[in-house]
Amino acid sequence: MSNAMPASDALAEDLLDVHEIQGNILAGFRKDHQLLVALRMRDLAAAKRWLARITPHINSHYEVAQFNDLFRSQRRRLGRDPQGVCATWANIAFSHQGLARLTTKADADGIPDDAFREGLAARAGSLGDTALGDMAELDGGKVKVYGGGYGEYVEQTGAEAPGVKH
Repeated sequence: MSNAMPASDALAEDLLDVHEIQGNILAGFRKDHQLLVALRMRDLAAAKRWLARITPHINSHYEVAQFNDLFRSQRRRLGRDPQGVCATWANIAFSHQGLARLTTKADADGIPDDAFREGLAARAGSLGDTALGDMAELDGGKVKVYGGGYGEYVEQTGAEAPGVKH
């Protein structure tokens, strides 16, 4: 007896649009260094405006997979990493609390993942993460950093944060 899905069911399954999946999910960013910034939303309207501004800069699976294919192809042909073929990627993720603020608690509770619902603060110690005092905050559309001395740079560029593990 086979557990295989009937062909008619397999064809009826929804296909995902590679332009609607963030690039780090399937293809992976495959970078030597990554910067992770945790933000707290104090002003929901400002947070939504900020998200509207950065959304076009979030990289899709399609973009990242195309780049990864090009890089692998050139590495194979040259026998080394190609010079000048580089990319900087961006993606975004939300905590349960953040998603609930942006949508509804019911939407956030609908994500079937206990660790997600438990929350970042509750899991920080078990993951070896830095104290939550070393985080950034989205306030009035500006990124402000606490606990690491990088605040001025972050407020101007949004590109660095304290307590980041490399």
